[in-house]
Amino acid sequence: MFLFLSGLQLALAVHIRNSDQIQIQGEASARAISGELTNGDEVISISRGWNSPDLEMITSHMRRSIPTLIPGLNELLGRALESEVTGVAIIEESR
Repeated sequence: MFLFLSGLQLALAVHIRNSDQIQIQGEASARAISGELTNGDEVISISRGWNSPDLEMITSHMRRSIPTLIPGLNELLGRALESEVTGVAIIEESR
Protein backbone atom coordinates (compact mmCIF):
# COMPACT_ATOMS: atom_id res chain seq x y z
CA MET A 1 0.00 0.00 0.00
CA PHE A 2 2.85 2.38 0.84
CA LEU A 3 4.48 1.82 -2.54
CA PHE A 4 1.20 2.51 -4.32
CA LEU A 5 0.60 5.74 -2.34
CA SER A 6 4.21 6.85 -2.93
CA GLY A 7 3.86 6.40 -6.69
CA LEU A 8 0.51 8.16 -6.69
CA GLN A 9 1.97 11.02 -4.61
CA LEU A 10 4.81 11.49 -7.11
CA ALA A 11 2.45 11.38 -10.08
CA LEU A 12 0.12 13.90 -8.42
CA ALA A 13 2.99 16.26 -7.59
CA VAL A 14 4.34 16.14 -11.15
CA HIS A 15 0.87 16.66 -12.64
CA ILE A 16 0.14 19.67 -10.40
CA ARG A 17 3.54 21.19 -11.16
CA ASN A 18 3.08 20.75 -14.93
CA SER A 19 -0.44 22.19 -14.94
CA ASP A 20 0.71 25.14 -12.80
CA GLN A 21 3.63 25.75 -15.19
CA ILE A 22 1.32 25.78 -18.21
CA GLN A 23 -1.09 28.14 -16.46
CA ILE A 24 1.50 30.67 -15.23
CA GLN A 25 3.36 30.67 -18.56
CA GLY A 26 0.11 31.43 -20.40
CA GLU A 27 -0.73 34.20 -17.95
CA ALA A 28 2.76 35.74 -18.26
CA SER A 29 2.54 35.67 -22.07
CA ALA A 30 -0.93 37.25 -22.05
CA ARG A 31 0.18 40.02 -19.67
CA ALA A 32 3.33 40.66 -21.72
CA ILE A 33 1.21 41.18 -24.84
CA SER A 34 -1.52 43.25 -23.17
CA GLY A 35 0.82 45.24 -20.92
CA GLU A 36 -1.50 44.74 -17.93
CA LEU A 37 0.80 43.65 -15.09
CA THR A 38 -0.31 42.36 -11.70
CA ASN A 39 1.09 43.10 -8.27
CA GLY A 40 3.38 40.06 -8.11
CA ASP A 41 4.93 40.47 -11.57
CA GLU A 42 8.57 41.47 -11.93
CA VAL A 43 9.83 43.43 -14.93
CA ILE A 44 13.49 42.94 -15.85
CA SER A 45 15.28 45.14 -18.39
CA ILE A 46 17.67 43.33 -20.73
CA SER A 47 20.37 45.37 -22.47
CA ARG A 48 21.06 44.20 -26.04
CA GLY A 49 23.97 46.50 -26.74
CA TRP A 50 24.74 50.13 -27.36
CA ASN A 51 22.97 50.33 -30.73
CA SER A 52 19.85 48.29 -30.01
CA PRO A 53 16.85 49.13 -27.85
CA ASP A 54 16.57 47.32 -24.54
CA LEU A 55 14.10 44.49 -24.08
CA GLU A 56 11.86 44.04 -21.08
CA MET A 57 11.00 40.66 -19.63
CA ILE A 58 8.17 39.83 -17.25
CA THR A 59 8.41 37.07 -14.66
CA SER A 60 5.32 35.78 -12.87
CA HIS A 61 5.33 33.43 -9.90
CA MET A 62 2.76 30.96 -8.62
CA ARG A 63 2.77 28.86 -5.47
CA ARG A 64 0.19 26.22 -4.51
CA SER A 65 0.03 23.45 -1.95
CA ILE A 66 0.03 19.80 -3.04
CA PRO A 67 -2.36 17.42 -1.29
CA THR A 68 -0.63 14.80 0.84
CA LEU A 69 -1.73 11.22 0.20
CA ILE A 70 0.70 9.54 2.60
CA PRO A 71 -0.22 10.06 6.28
CA GLY A 72 2.61 11.68 8.23
CA LEU A 73 4.59 12.78 5.14
CA ASN A 74 4.47 16.46 6.10
CA GLU A 75 5.81 15.68 9.58
CA LEU A 76 8.53 13.47 8.13
CA LEU A 77 9.64 16.19 5.69
CA GLY A 78 9.20 18.97 8.23
CA ARG A 79 7.10 21.06 5.83
CA ALA A 80 4.03 20.92 3.63
CA LEU A 81 4.35 19.92 -0.03
CA GLU A 82 3.97 22.78 -2.49
CA SER A 83 4.42 23.62 -6.14
CA GLU A 84 6.30 26.81 -7.02
CA VAL A 85 6.64 27.76 -10.69
CA THR A 86 7.73 30.80 -12.71
CA GLY A 87 6.47 32.05 -16.07
CA VAL A 88 8.67 34.24 -18.28
CA ALA A 89 7.80 36.33 -21.36
CA ILE A 90 9.22 39.23 -23.36
CA ILE A 91 7.07 42.37 -23.16
CA GLU A 92 5.79 43.45 -26.55
CA GLU A 93 6.59 46.99 -27.66
CA SER A 94 3.58 49.16 -28.40
CA ARG A 95 3.99 51.14 -31.58
